[in-house]
Amino acid sequence: MRKFRIIVAFVALMFSLGVAPVVAAQARSLTILEMLQTEERVETRVEPSENAEVGKVYEAGDILLIVEGGNEQWHAVAYQGNIYYVKKEETVNLKTPVIQVEDVENNATKEVVLDEHFKEELNAEMEVGVHEGKAYIESFTRYQEETKQKRIWGAIIGVLVVAIFGVSIYSYVFGKKNSKEK
Repeated sequence: MRKFRIIVAFVALMFSLGVAPVVAAQARSLTILEMLQTEERVETRVEPSENAEVGKVYEAGDILLIVEGGNEQWHAVAYQGNIYYVKKEETVNLKTPVIQVEDVENNATKEVVLDEHFKEELNAEMEVGVHEGKAYIESFTRYQEETKQKRIWGAIIGVLVVAIFGVSIYSYVFGKKNSKEK
């Protein structure tokens, strides 16, 4: 019954967290420094080097989340819990993103600039995701440890049962042998 509860809790956690496994993979806090919208295709790198492998490719209109971790020549960009790098000179002409939001009450569409307030809200949401990710990792690690302990105890009990049967059979066989010799 306990195993069933653990499995149900694990499945419920997986469904409730959604993207948490991706965030959990990094399990670190990211501070968004700037959000920029691409006007053309931008290739990011997995390391801050021209020779590094291409990471995420952003198409025109995509939003780059510039986070802490860059250097003088490279911006660090966050995407689905991973950090990629883009040359700072490639971001010079990028603009602050603007999104269109539908106003249901007035039956209209308005443009919203993703400004500092929006960044603060996004940072808060990412912080929640990081905490949920850490909780997920802790619960999964605990589940793995419990499973490992159960296997170890199962093996120990199995060896003891086999040893008891072995001793019983041995004493029975040699007990008959000794009684025949008398």
